[in-house]
Amino acid sequence: MRKYKLDEIVREYLIESVGASQLDQKYSRCLQIAISGLRDLNRDVNGVIKVERITVDTTNFIATLPNTYLAYRKIFVCSGGQQVALALNPNMCPPENDDCGDLTVPGLNDGSSSSEGFFFPFSSNVPFDSNGSFTGRQYGVGGGNNGVGYFKIYEQEGYISLQNVNTAYDEIMMEYLSDIDQVDGETYVHPNDVEAVKAWIYWKWIQRGRSYPMGEKEMARKQYGLEKGKSRKRHNSFNITDLMSTYRSGFMSSPKI
Repeated sequence: MRKYKLDEIVREYLIESVGASQLDQKYSRCLQIAISGLRDLNRDVNGVIKVERITVDTTNFIATLPNTYLAYRKIFVCSGGQQVALALNPNMCPPENDDCGDLTVPGLNDGSSSSEGFFFPFSSNVPFDSNGSFTGRQYGVGGGNNGVGYFKIYEQEGYISLQNVNTAYDEIMMEYLSDIDQVDGETYVHPNDVEAVKAWIYWKWIQRGRSYPMGEKEMARKQYGLEKGKSRKRHNSFNITDLMSTYRSGFMSSPKI
């Protein structure tokens, strides 16, 4: 599969729209617009997905977010060769700064946690399934709990707060949508995104221009949305084998009555 450099797309667009004679004088602005368009597509369509090991502060159960983090897809640990996901807990109390300015977790050392980093209301020997989810069968404790631990992300502060994670795990794995580290004319663009980038350039080029009527600006905005939708469909398409595998994965044996 051939990928196109952003420089190629910009030059191709300028030749198509204004001709080669004006290429040099409009190239710099056009390239900058194209870079912002590629970032927009990265967030919504063809995101750069990274998987990264993150060191855990096992004293306060805090992990630092990667610098290029945009949105998480999964936080997990590896156990027995399998990914075991941590569960999101939006009700976690946020860490606080102590007298020394260090982050501490409220309630971490008040007896609510065991020495292994787990907290169970009645017993540490409770039933969990192979994915670490609590299956119930204990009076007063509902289902939906997680045997591996919980997390809450504080994006503005730049860290992940963890709860009930075994101290044996000094690292966690995060699968996340990453911002593009460096974008310039040498950045490669997937063929599915080429027309969407061109539509973005045209829309943003005329968006603030007083000489362009509002009707043309609106048409350019809609055209970008259309090309963006096409790009998304092309990236999300899958073949019949994948479809049948997904369909059959829901089949389960059950006893006949």
